[in-house]
Amino acid sequence: MISSIFGKTKPINFIFIGFFLFLYFWSVQFFVFDSAFKGTEWLEKFGLCLLLILSALLVDFISKKNDLSQSNSYPILLFVLLMCMYPPILKSSKFIIANFFVLLAVRRLMSLRTNMAIKQKLFDASLLIGFSFLWYQWSLLFVLLVYTGVLFYDAKDYRNWLVPVIGIGAVLFFVVTYYYITDNISGLIEVFTFHVEFNIQKYKYLSFSIPIVTTLIIGVFALLAYLVNIKIRSAKAQKAMALVVASLFIGLGISTFSEDVNVAELIFIAFPLAMIIANYLQITKVKWVKETVLWIFVLLPFLALVL
Repeated sequence: MISSIFGKTKPINFIFIGFFLFLYFWSVQFFVFDSAFKGTEWLEKFGLCLLLILSALLVDFISKKNDLSQSNSYPILLFVLLMCMYPPILKSSKFIIANFFVLLAVRRLMSLRTNMAIKQKLFDASLLIGFSFLWYQWSLLFVLLVYTGVLFYDAKDYRNWLVPVIGIGAVLFFVVTYYYITDNISGLIEVFTFHVEFNIQKYKYLSFSIPIVTTLIIGVFALLAYLVNIKIRSAKAQKAMALVVASLFIGLGISTFSEDVNVAELIFIAFPLAMIIANYLQITKVKWVKETVLWIFVLLPFLALVL
């Protein structure tokens, strides 16, 4: 049933997913975190909710534009459900904003497949990663994704390897200038201090561990199918799919060593994991498997609220 509905691209699907995200977002704010907003806090929360919806639409755009999925709504649905199964994500403005810039960077990197304006796209992606860094330091690791793009599309031109340095450097230059002018050296040091902490204690709560373990099991099988499927796709599609895999491992690296204790950093694996699982759903011919996987993902956000 549910696989038949979201196995097609229809406007009503986007409306339903957007409405679900809107309701779930505000339910979490009021009933999970017991938030009481005042003044501009309402505008901030509405802005975050809008940014989440835009992020979901951006995921769908990246998927369709780069042949990462067929004509279905699986990627955007899974992306939204993956975020919702970890309520702390919906409260963390820095992660939501940082991830949005990362998605914009991914969009530019995916467009390298046209082999046009490569240096401009690499610069834009690097600049966007730099903006992401301003909100969350560890997102700077996604510059590795830019270099992966260089490796896949035009590694022979040595200038392409320098472009990410220039893009990131431009952002860092303005950061250093700002803190120098405001005479806030301690703040500058904090910006460039990366806190590393391998903390598995934050995953001991059932509300986190059950979604993580379930997603991990499904994700491993989906990833294996994804890697097999890459081999039979066109050369352009192979590179785009490989970028998704690289994005997943970078996101996992950030999640592993992040010092944050509320698992909100898992937002960085939502996009690549949604793409990988969506690919698995569209290639499997066993209908009950599709239904089971989708129902698991639909139920997990609600399970996270009651655990």
